Amino acid sequence: MLHRLWFNLRARNRHGTHSPFAYAFLDQALYSRKYKGMDTERRLLCAALDHLEPERVGTASPDGPMAQWLLSTGRVKAWGGPPYDFFLAETPGDARSGPFRRHGRNADACLYVGGIRKNRKARANWQALLAETGPCVLLETHAAALLCFRAAQAPQHFKIRI
Repeated sequence: MLHRLWFNLRARNRHGTHSPFAYAFLDQALYSRKYKGMDTERRLLCAALDHLEPERVGTASPDGPMAQWLLSTGRVKAWGGPPYDFFLAETPGDARSGPFRRHGRNADACLYVGGIRKNRKARANWQALLAETGPCVLLETHAAALLCFRAAQAPQHFKIRI
């Protein structure tokens, strides 16, 4: 409870971002009314997939609950192979050891990481992933994060309040 309060005190909305990419994503996708009523993790995931429209989507655990839900919504027809445009990691541990890191990605790929503050182990894996990750645009909510590896943009970290 205190983690969430502390996060929300430091987080910003779309007007607190100074990146055209981040502002457009937040304004046109994440804060859209069509995602109202979804929990934070699913909202970020659906907004990212709908806004970015990736061609090659992969996942670390195709049988995981979030991956199965995503297939049932029709946003992803089937899981593709590397190089990825978008990769779903249901936990920070999946992101650290998954195929996204082993097999590579396209130049402007995105990595979705869910459950970043679910428990102590997830928080520790999330901090380790941040330390290992190269330059990227990071859009972090309390529950999940989107790491966008954009060659044409300086690395930035935005804490987003939903």
